[in-house]
Amino acid sequence: IATERDLKKQIDRFKSQNLSSQIDSIIESGSKVKNTRVITFLCPEDEQGVKTLRELSDKILQKSPDAIVVLGMTQESLGKGFLLVAKGKDVPSSFQSQALVNTLAPLFNGRGGGKAEMAQAGGDKLGGIQPALQQASEWIASNLH
Repeated sequence: IATERDLKKQIDRFKSQNLSSQIDSIIESGSKVKNTRVITFLCPEDEQGVKTLRELSDKILQKSPDAIVVLGMTQESLGKGFLLVAKGKDVPSSFQSQALVNTLAPLFNGRGGGKAEMAQAGGDKLGGIQPALQQASEWIASNLH
């Protein structure tokens, strides 16, 4: 008999596979700023949280190295929201992922950090994740050189 934990893991695997099958449409939903694709996406809640965001951003950047990816997720059960910013290898070196995370984190009482290539934050104001995703595109448009 499968335990509840095993079942949750299996459900998360199915969700991850479902997200993977959506990668092309997630990429296509992005907008272009100069020669850079900007992709923002609110991921469905799952138990893995930031791990799912990292895996999804890696898969997106493998297919679209000219992209800046901003992914969000809320975990209602934990009362936490997460935001991840990552950039592909073809994005101008002047773009710094941690600068964007530091700008957006206060919108959801978040704290975090990272490097130029990838940064993440977690916070407890779940209602701030969606506005953070919306503001990300505006910030990128005005700060990408």
